[in-house]
Amino acid sequence: MIKDPIVAQVRKVREAYARTFNHDLEAIFQDLQQWQRQTGHVYAPPPKKRKPARKVA
Repeated sequence: MIKDPIVAQVRKVREAYARTFNHDLEAIFQDLQQWQRQTGHVYAPPPKKRKPARKVA
C-alpha cells in the first residue's frame, strides 16, 4: 500500500485533537458545537427527516 503524506498528516492531527479530549466523543462533540457557535460555520448540518418509504403492493 502506498503511504500518502497528506492522509498521514490528517490522521496525525485527528489523533492529537482526539487525545486532547481523552478520546471522549461527547467532549469532542461539545467542542465542535462551541466552535460552530463562535465562528458561525456549520461543521455538519443536522440530518434531514425522511418520510417512510411507501410499500409497493
